[in-house]
Amino acid sequence: MLFAAVSAAVFLAAVAAYPTKAGGAADKNPSGPATDADRSGCVAEQHQADALAAANDPAGFLRLGRLHYFGFCVPADPEKARQYLERAETLGLVCAPVLLESGRESPFVTGELERQALFRRCAFRLTMTGDPKVATSSVAEMLLPAQTPPELTREIGQVFETVENSPQGTLSLARRYISPENPPGMRQVARHWLRELAVKPSSVQTESQYILGRLVFEPDGSPFREEGNRTFLLMAASGGHVPAQLDLGRYYTARARDKADRVRGYAWLLVAGRNGLDVGEHLKAAERHLDAADIVDAEAISKTLPIVGRP
Repeated sequence: MLFAAVSAAVFLAAVAAYPTKAGGAADKNPSGPATDADRSGCVAEQHQADALAAANDPAGFLRLGRLHYFGFCVPADPEKARQYLERAETLGLVCAPVLLESGRESPFVTGELERQALFRRCAFRLTMTGDPKVATSSVAEMLLPAQTPPELTREIGQVFETVENSPQGTLSLARRYISPENPPGMRQVARHWLRELAVKPSSVQTESQYILGRLVFEPDGSPFREEGNRTFLLMAASGGHVPAQLDLGRYYTARARDKADRVRGYAWLLVAGRNGLDVGEHLKAAERHLDAADIVDAEAISKTLPIVGRP
């Protein structure tokens, strides 16, 4: 759970970057160290927020969003607040846009479905804190002096209940947030829960291995990560997951380091074909790099691999 602890620390540090009064309520004029020329601290606060944002630090965009949302030090500007908070979300503070939902009377409140999706993303991201109470308090601190929407509090409770007790529900959430259109922070959380599912026996173990394994087709420049993803794909294929058998064959034949990889890939394609998938074109492509003896070897290897698969 080291990853969870680090992720929680990063999130909470960004939240804590916004100054509050000693009693915990957000200062109406938040500031850094005040000077005689800047008794309110506004100039210092804006300077610090701008500097963090210039460094692409999500805490800077969160602070700018808060300033423009509440009208601290600057005139209230809902549209600027939205832009800053959405940028903070993209950079990893997934819960930042929740601030826009803290007042239903606001003209820029989202539709109900989009609102629910926002709360669910935030709640799933916060599972990395490891504790629903910590998650709820961290959001409450970020939103001060606004109130946490009760729907978000309920969503946090429901999502924590899911990841703790429902492998199928956790898989559903992770599958949704692992796709490339999600911010990197969300994909990181999805990978974490998929890995948890992939190593624990359950009805979704093999499917979780397959989802992780398919990431091998998203090269990110990291040989270590590619090796890990390929291992999950191999685990799923060996467990009888037929699409994984096809994809493993495709991977070995397309990314072959040597002839042994091509032979191994051809063998997995044969297994996928025996389990009902159309592999004709893939076999033809692979045969361009194999001779008759290689194909005989692949046939022999395929007979040692799982024949009966499951979709």
